Amino acid sequence: MKLDRKTITMLSGMPNDRLWSTLKLFASGMGMELSERKRHRIDYDALRYTLSRITDEDICRVNEISETYKEYSRGGMRW
Repeated sequence: MKLDRKTITMLSGMPNDRLWSTLKLFASGMGMELSERKRHRIDYDALRYTLSRITDEDICRVNEISETYKEYSRGGMRW
């Protein structure tokens, strides 16, 4: 799953439970797992504020980091 401006806007408008489910799906697509325990520690207002401040450069960087992480976790890259 790639992050883009449309997705950011969509995430910002979701209710908390749907936002959490979508974040878990996004993380899973990047090869990461979010535990249910973390769900109750999230400040959703702060998260939405942060989403509203993300720049296009930030989005590109997240996508780059995601691709690097996925490649490394599949064994295609070694440090």
